[in-house]
Amino acid sequence: MSELTLISDFSLDTTSLSNIYIDEYMSSNNESQIKIYLYLLRNLSKGAPVSVITIADTFNYSVTDVERALFYMEKQGLMGLKMDNGSIVGLRLLPLKKKRSESFRDNLQVENFRLMEAPVSQVKEEKKEFKKPEYSAAQVAEFSARDDIAELLFVVQAYTGKPLTPADIKSIMFLNKDLSFSIDLIDYLVEQCVENGKKSFRYMEKVAITWCENGVTSVEEAKALNSSVPKEVYEVFSAFSIKAGSRKPSVKESGFVKKWMNDFGFDMKVIKKACEITVDKTHSVSFEYADAVLTDWFKKGAKNIKDVEALLNKKNSDNNGANASNSAGKTKAGGFVGRDYDFAQLEKELLSN
Repeated sequence: MSELTLISDFSLDTTSLSNIYIDEYMSSNNESQIKIYLYLLRNLSKGAPVSVITIADTFNYSVTDVERALFYMEKQGLMGLKMDNGSIVGLRLLPLKKKRSESFRDNLQVENFRLMEAPVSQVKEEKKEFKKPEYSAAQVAEFSARDDIAELLFVVQAYTGKPLTPADIKSIMFLNKDLSFSIDLIDYLVEQCVENGKKSFRYMEKVAITWCENGVTSVEEAKALNSSVPKEVYEVFSAFSIKAGSRKPSVKESGFVKKWMNDFGFDMKVIKKACEITVDKTHSVSFEYADAVLTDWFKKGAKNIKDVEALLNKKNSDNNGANASNSAGKTKAGGFVGRDYDFAQLEKELLSN
């Protein structure tokens, strides 16, 4: 049998992407880092030179954003960078291995791999160091006079519950002017810190620098970086009718859910029932109240929703004689009773804590 001659009427215009990148690196890269890495692969496949500026122009990023992404990917071992007077003048894409941590910036011979090269004169911005400068009173006044900043300062003051000092405003200037944080990103940062009980602007600066080192440039990327909250916490949010994505659970709220599941051994049906009772009784979201309900059930030996139903029905039966008039019309679907639980004692426990 003769051999087949393969003929194609089209050219294979493709870019090869390693599965190692997909499996090991992509989940820890944000959107801009993934775009830049794919763009570099594309230019490598056609042997085209690129520069920081051309990358920035292609994706409408700032030069600082591009440099930040490249430095982060260098830390991951995706590439090696060649520096000259604080500017990136050479880049080499490296073979992918399992989570390489070695830095390749030193002793690189840029002449051997000129994938990307740009004269120092073309690079308009150098990599910014995360050090807050000394702002003058005039600079603070000019910054505070901007309409968008004035609105942000009002919101931040509402979050922290105290008037902002000049030092506080300088911290916000540092986030906006030197770390290139947008108004929305600063708003989200302050909100998250306050929700976790941290109102110090020095603490907020440290969190912001950590975000910068991880390539965060948007609220979405910050949320992705902080997405280590167990999914069960968001199920409890849903039970409390808290809108999905409206805010991130606090450390205290996450701790409650872990306690209910790990220490008490309750499944989500029991926890959601406690949330339902909490809202029905208090007309508000109260993790503390739900915790009091669940603690009471745990002490009484309840292990699942059937045990809880038995406890509630027993309570209802015990109260039928003395509270017949108060019980009319309060039975809910499924045989559960809404307001016949001994919440007075629970309220006392809550007030005593």
